[in-house]
Amino acid sequence: MIAEAITVTLPTAGWALTAGLLGRKLRAARRDPVSRLWTRLPWMRRADRLIRRRQASHVLMLDLDGFKPVNDTFGHPAGDAVLRAVGARLDQFTAEHGGLHTECARLGGDEFVATITLNEHDVEAFSEGLAHELAQPVPWPDGPLAVTASIGIVAIADLEQPSASTALKRADEAMYAVKKLRGGQGHRAPRRSATTDPGAEVSLQPTQGGKPMVAGDGAVVLEGFLDEETLPGTRDDTARFRIHLAADEDRVDEAVLPCVVENPVLAAYVLTERERGDLLRVSGHLRLPQTPDGAMWLDVHAIDVLHLTLLADPTDEEVTPFVERYASYVTLYDPEGLTHVWHESGEEVGMTDDPSEISDLIHAYERPAASGETGGPA
Repeated sequence: MIAEAITVTLPTAGWALTAGLLGRKLRAARRDPVSRLWTRLPWMRRADRLIRRRQASHVLMLDLDGFKPVNDTFGHPAGDAVLRAVGARLDQFTAEHGGLHTECARLGGDEFVATITLNEHDVEAFSEGLAHELAQPVPWPDGPLAVTASIGIVAIADLEQPSASTALKRADEAMYAVKKLRGGQGHRAPRRSATTDPGAEVSLQPTQGGKPMVAGDGAVVLEGFLDEETLPGTRDDTARFRIHLAADEDRVDEAVLPCVVENPVLAAYVLTERERGDLLRVSGHLRLPQTPDGAMWLDVHAIDVLHLTLLADPTDEEVTPFVERYASYVTLYDPEGLTHVWHESGEEVGMTDDPSEISDLIHAYERPAASGETGGPA
């Protein structure tokens, strides 16, 4: 009996240790390097889980006001200092005042998001307290840096189909309305879209599989994945990149289209904010080859981000897919943050987005065998 107990206990105890170490590595790889908060995709998974379990009551989204002048006046190191301070303050304030279940993330640019668990009558006081905390000056050698935040909050109970994506969309709309009421321009952060007119909103009809269409001014609109790292252009304040277009009914083969950005604001955005694998909608005018053996290219006027990349950085070993084995169990850690567990017999044990839950999966799998029920390892 003692031997049997040890046999059952050792794999789960070993996995608890192994999963803890690997979990810390994977969580570090999914953190935003500046704010140290979750990035978008890990936050979405955790928010969805909290919403399914009814452990999140609200989702908030905030956008900083006055952040661009800080960058323009003091430089990007000062901007990074502000983002670090905002991340730390948001994380600490929500942990102390946001209820039992809070998750914070930096979506990109100067946009942040969080889940909270509060009664409806406490939300307004929470929002005001958070805004006050974020408005405190950030120390800097050249003088304190001051920004404020527009905060939008949505109640999960008000959503017809509760999910992280729908909550994020509604919170974004609420934040946008708050920004306008506070006298701001109502500009969303350039993570979502950027145009050659900083005050303009892009309104383009959806396309299918990269199939081009014509916008109102005759510009071609295409959807495709950013094919490689964006590079500076041949002139200052320009950028060049390529988008990968999928095959469709009009185009039998996949295609890669060179793109050039000549507007300085848009060029800086695509050079610093975008990553290989992002799904983009680009609009502009097609230009004919300048030489007989040259390629057609797109003079880009506007860019919308339809989906952030799911690709792992091939230089980052911590997010490269890898397989581990312990005793009679095998796990696969994939770049999307999921951990798959199998018994050596080939039977699937389960799947989780939190490596610390591996031991729970194995316990649940082995419980029927330990109690004499059918199922579990033979």
